[in-house]
Amino acid sequence: MISSYENLIKNFTTSFWIERQWFFSTQHSLGFDADDLLFSSVKPYKRTTFVLGGAIEEKLNFDSVHHIQICNDASTINKCGNYFPNTTKLSFTHYSAPTGNFIDNSLPYIISLERLTEIVVEDVPISFMELVKLLSVAVNLHRLEFDSISIDEINPVTIQQDVIFQLVSKTNVVKDLTLVNDNCSLEKAELLFALCPRLHNFELYDGCIPFIISLMKLILSKTNKNNRHLSSLCFFIKKTDETEENLKMAIKHDELLDDYMVGCIDKKLYIWW
Repeated sequence: MISSYENLIKNFTTSFWIERQWFFSTQHSLGFDADDLLFSSVKPYKRTTFVLGGAIEEKLNFDSVHHIQICNDASTINKCGNYFPNTTKLSFTHYSAPTGNFIDNSLPYIISLERLTEIVVEDVPISFMELVKLLSVAVNLHRLEFDSISIDEINPVTIQQDVIFQLVSKTNVVKDLTLVNDNCSLEKAELLFALCPRLHNFELYDGCIPFIISLMKLILSKTNKNNRHLSSLCFFIKKTDETEENLKMAIKHDELLDDYMVGCIDKKLYIWW
């Protein structure tokens, strides 16, 4: 199968493409599907996104890579002999996740943790303590997107007395947090606000409808100092019109906000204040 792909790719190495400064890159998959072949257009010897888990077919300038995708199994990072000094975004896909000693022992060999500003974890949950650990070493993260965050193995009250939790809470600069498939609760939301008190934007996709009003009351409580920077919420919901009207009525009834906007875009309900 791969050889047939390669025969097709040879058609893109002729003078027609070279004269027009169109260059292409290929990369074999070593993970999810061995027959996969990544084929993409690139600038000469430059690529801004790199999929970790494939064999490199051509000389690359790794200084140009700003986004690394780790597929299938995070352990594939141990097979990588390259260093990406300017990477700012890290994505975990196909059921890979930053767990165990991976954050301290493996990641520093391929990237600078201090340069990271964004992390995305798809398909699998990340534990709350792994999130705390991640924020303790990747100190310049601004945006986080997770499938879900698990708090099953912690006590939400006593964890806030933990020295590392308190240090991370004081120093992290996370401004945007998205949970894609999380049955979020008020308890979890309050814990996340305590961990990331400089949040500006909070986005929830699934399982958020039952507690939207309660979450708004929590966020806008005058006694809640952990989310004083928060200025927008986004909920992915199906019946946007009905939810929008209910939300407006609750805000008015409880006098939660004076100056705010509510809008629906592509089944997403936004609230700005």
